[in-house]
Amino acid sequence: VQDMPKDYDPTTRPWYKNAVEKKGKIVYTDPYKDATTGKFIVSLSRTVENKGEVIGVVSMDLDITTLAKSVSSIKIGKSGYVFIATDKGVVIAHPDNSLLGGDIVTTLSYWKNASVQKDGFETFAYKGEDKFVNYTTNEIMGWKLMISMPVTELSSKTDSIKNTIYLIILILGVTA
Repeated sequence: VQDMPKDYDPTTRPWYKNAVEKKGKIVYTDPYKDATTGKFIVSLSRTVENKGEVIGVVSMDLDITTLAKSVSSIKIGKSGYVFIATDKGVVIAHPDNSLLGGDIVTTLSYWKNASVQKDGFETFAYKGEDKFVNYTTNEIMGWKLMISMPVTELSSKTDSIKNTIYLIILILGVTA
């Protein structure tokens, strides 16, 4: 429980307005940094009604810091990683903490498609390195779950697979 300033008006807050706009449904805010704790949170809210009339809004804040830490610790291959951005491109989970709360993904070439498509797989350049990104959209929140990996790492894996296949073909050809 948190003491609020005397001039605090909840009816001006996005969580309140969203709930009233979508009466009777649970609504989520975009993730934001809590002014008191500095943690990334999402507010869930829903109208409270009496005989169909809105008499208030109940809201709960969810700390997504743990989610962000868990997701950003996932490694894909040697140097690939997982990250999450909102539908507006705000980074809420990433191994590079300096990117949290920023919108760097909106400046990358794949964002034009990722922002409007449910899922996809594309290449892009980041800090002079060619990378792959695979993305999918969470249906409830609209967040983009993305996996990024250097092209060279994935290419080396496929080259290894191709070489193994060629070796098997060669062995099968010799024994036939």
